Amino acid sequence: MIGYYAAYAVLAIAMLFILWLHDRATVFMAGLVTSFLLVALAIPSLALWLRQRGSRPLPPRLEHIGVVRSLLETVAQAPSALLRDRPLLCMVALYNGLIFLADAASLFACLLALDQPVGFGTAFIALIMASIVVTLGPVPLGLGSFEATSTTTLHLLGVPVEAAFAATMLLRILTLWLPLLPGVVLLQWTQTKTRNHRSEMTASSSETDRPG
Repeated sequence: MIGYYAAYAVLAIAMLFILWLHDRATVFMAGLVTSFLLVALAIPSLALWLRQRGSRPLPPRLEHIGVVRSLLETVAQAPSALLRDRPLLCMVALYNGLIFLADAASLFACLLALDQPVGFGTAFIALIMASIVVTLGPVPLGLGSFEATSTTTLHLLGVPVEAAFAATMLLRILTLWLPLLPGVVLLQWTQTKTRNHRSEMTASSSETDRPG
């Protein structure tokens, strides 16, 4: 979690810097990035605070907040040694940063496939901006909000709206919907296997309990 948000924050700052260099940064974009940076700082800080509290109970008001409760469960499962392993945290941040860059490269490839002569920076800005909106928004998986933000950002950077929307949808198909298909198949297979195993265990137990 710490490595993920560290990489995310660095890339968000880089995106805003690129926009500023090209005179495209707006007050709204700066405010959005600032809000995200506050969130990116608050979540790991809250996780570390929860870790330091140990088993002491939380105030009743905090216990009813879903995010805090979920963080507490996650932090409780993490070995404390990992939180102090700085080389490991740096590697996690690096790999998460590479994932963001790979997604930006995928969007860049989608734009090139649609014959849009844009630079990698355009795709990078659109992807990070859309990801920030998803992080700050309440919609699961960013359904709709990611597509709208990416399309709007690309259009503001000079990409025709039709091509911007098509490239965004191609990206979502490749990075979200297609990976879900094998996941659904594997989930159903696992559930079926678990049910069969439980049935076999129940049948075996019944046979064992029968009088000879």
